[in-house]
Amino acid sequence: MNYFIDPVTGQDYAYDDDAPVKAIKPGLIVAPKRPSATAVWQDGQWQEPTPTIEEMIAANTAAIQKELDRQAQAKGYDNIVSACSYAAQEGGAPFQAEGAAFLAWRSAVWTHAYAVLAQVQAGELPMPTPQEAVAQMPALVLP
Repeated sequence: MNYFIDPVTGQDYAYDDDAPVKAIKPGLIVAPKRPSATAVWQDGQWQEPTPTIEEMIAANTAAIQKELDRQAQAKGYDNIVSACSYAAQEGGAPFQAEGAAFLAWRSAVWTHAYAVLAQVQAGELPMPTPQEAVAQMPALVLP
């Protein structure tokens, strides 16, 4: 497979045969295969666009939520909401203390995440990656 790019429009082309590039469309240049659907041709190479702050916040939020759910599922709950629901049981039912611990942890996690976001928006910290956001989560302490 041969790959070409129109440097004016950024449109990329792929051809199975070895037709000369000038025969395909004048002005095309040989280029590597586009690495992803979002990559754009810039300065003679494919580059991923810089995500917007909204996209970075959404990615971090999703990663944190996934980790909250994963930790709850590791203890047999459907998700973090299910685990937290047991905090409302009366009379010290078997899962009340564990539910309360998950509830406190979830609150601590989001309090921390929003504090980091405030520091990012104030220019005090760079935006963490989703992996860094998860690594920075407070530890879950279960009874």
